[in-house]
Amino acid sequence: MPPKAEAHRARALKLASDALGEVADHVGFKGSMGRIWALLYLSPDPLAADRIAEATGLSTGAVSMALGDLGAWGIVKRVPGGGTKRLYAAESDMLTIVRGVVRAREQPLLEGVVAKLATASIELEKALALDPEDPETAFVLERVRGLQGLGKVGLTMLERMSLPWTVEPLLGWMGRRSLGSEDE
Repeated sequence: MPPKAEAHRARALKLASDALGEVADHVGFKGSMGRIWALLYLSPDPLAADRIAEATGLSTGAVSMALGDLGAWGIVKRVPGGGTKRLYAAESDMLTIVRGVVRAREQPLLEGVVAKLATASIELEKALALDPEDPETAFVLERVRGLQGLGKVGLTMLERMSLPWTVEPLLGWMGRRSLGSEDE
């Protein structure tokens, strides 16, 4: 590749990697995780951790920790090859990525919230049993039950999201719309 072409490609990769790092940071992940995933996603071949560290400017320790987290969430996977070095590739199916993150991060959080709200409901019911005329306790109980119901709806949605289905028909339709041919 000519040096100027290589320079443009390297700049584009850095811009894309930095952009996804910003997105990751915005949604509560470390920016380095977004940069690592972007680097792997845009790489035609799997990369070793030392190459990832070199390309991102992160320490090998930071890369190793990030790869562990990304792997646990199903966003990055270890692939065979590389001899003594471990090779990594990005999960490229966006729906699989969303499912993995939801299962590993959001679902446990929401389960904990629903459980605490259930316990709060029980405590409020006990308080109301001791003082049935207390309008404030009755009000708070009604609100806590509403929040608990909302949390259960959220859990149902997350569980359904984890079921196998494909998004390709929707993406195809969206792509055709963005190209101006809605009738296909």
